Amino acid sequence: ENGRSTGTLVNKQTGGVSEMASGNIDVRSIIGVLVVLIVGLSVLPIILDAVATAAASLTGAAQTMFNLIPLFYVIALLLAVIYWAVGTTKK
Repeated sequence: ENGRSTGTLVNKQTGGVSEMASGNIDVRSIIGVLVVLIVGLSVLPIILDAVATAAASLTGAAQTMFNLIPLFYVIALLLAVIYWAVGTTKK
């Protein structure tokens, strides 16, 4: 019921948010990461088809390792985004 204490709490919260949001994030780096993700994810079906075609002629451990290539590709994309996120938060 006490509007004054609620107003103070809201001011403290918005003050904290404005302090966190005051850091400048480079728009070029965001666009660069988005371009890498879009291009990387658009190439993924091509990689999947190529791996499936090539793995059909393999057997045993070679086939198993070859089928892991798309997994490592996606992990590399995720690591690139994580590396970018960590790099921008340290600035």
